[in-house]
Amino acid sequence: EPLIILQPILLTRMLMLMWLGELNRGKKCLSAGWRLLWTIS
Repeated sequence: EPLIILQPILLTRMLMLMWLGELNRGKKCLSAGWRLLWTIS
C-alpha cells in the first residue's frame, strides 16, 4: 500500500532532477556560446 502513495512522489522527484539537469546543460551550452562569441570578437 505505501508504495502506491510513494510512486508519484518519486516520479515527480525524478522529473525535477531531469529538468534541473537539462537546465544545467543549457547553462553550460550558453556559457560556451558566450565564450565563443568573446573569442571571435
